[in-house]
Amino acid sequence: MKIRSLATAAAIAASFVTASISPAFAAAPSTTAAAVTTKAVAATPTANKTAKGTKTPKPVIAGNFCKKKLVGTTSNNAAGVVLTCKADAKGKLRWTK
Repeated sequence: MKIRSLATAAAIAASFVTASISPAFAAAPSTTAAAVTTKAVAATPTANKTAKGTKTPKPVIAGNFCKKKLVGTTSNNAAGVVLTCKADAKGKLRWTK
């Protein structure tokens, strides 16, 4: 298919993108491809992003390493089992049952 003008290409792209994204975006009568992609980018989930310089804590799982400041502390894993942070036979700090 040969497209004769840039306006035609934008109209085709906008109709294709709005139809494939969701009906809420298709309600806009005549949007440009740039506006549609902006809406699509704004609709992406941001739940997995964290603030700069922060990390989400790792889950407590038996056998995983624990930090030095947590030695002697106890915590529960997802199943409710109590785990303690202590050194294993090699001296590495691990969560143990």
